[in-house]
Amino acid sequence: MVKYMMIERKNIQKLINTLGEHSDTREIIIDDIKKIPRYSSYLGVCKQTPVKILIYINYDYPENIQEAVIIHELLHVQIKHEGFPRVVINENKSRNANPEAIRVLRYIRDHFNSTIEHPQVFYREINEFDIDVDSYFDVQVERKKHRFERRTERKKDKNYYFLRQQDILIGIDYYSYPSKHRKMIQKMFRNLYPETYNYCNTLYRKLKFNNPNEVYTSAQKIKKDIIRYGRKNGLSEINKIWDAMDIL
Repeated sequence: MVKYMMIERKNIQKLINTLGEHSDTREIIIDDIKKIPRYSSYLGVCKQTPVKILIYINYDYPENIQEAVIIHELLHVQIKHEGFPRVVINENKSRNANPEAIRVLRYIRDHFNSTIEHPQVFYREINEFDIDVDSYFDVQVERKKHRFERRTERKKDKNYYFLRQQDILIGIDYYSYPSKHRKMIQKMFRNLYPETYNYCNTLYRKLKFNNPNEVYTSAQKIKKDIIRYGRKNGLSEINKIWDAMDIL
């Protein structure tokens, strides 16, 4: 049962049928992302319970974008059924973390999961569904551009290099964009932070995302290289955040 008419579209029904083949017949509910202030600036987010898949989307975007976002979120659910790895926070290494540290840990965990899942998710969105790919990635690029444009840090302190670690992680996403969109966002990345862009580019050449085993190995390499980048730039304490990320 689905409480949203767009769910009847053939693209989304195709995915629901695929989830059914994995014996996932949970109720799917679509709702307004503004109900979750933490994620109100996102295109979409998926929350799961044992009986429901809740997808929150931004109703400010047109229906073609909403449809692509729903497909995107359901693909994240699908690849979990296929045995792709996930990133979790190591409880022993985070037991004494304060509330702010826990918030940062969860933020990094969520982005790390997105990074290792997006090559498969984006590939399937582009190649397996009849959706408005151009418009969807136009929105993605605009959001990433906004992320870069609002940067104000100048002093190369520990926070500066922690943000660069995050740029390396999120930058891996860009390689799975369609060529036109990839070139636009990578040009901005390269112009703003050429050293970090080159580090990300070198790391990406070591990675493969074609199956669960490759993704697991690549996730370990990403973690290792980001920690190495932090060590190079004096982030011994901040590196504990990355060290607390376990790949399962």
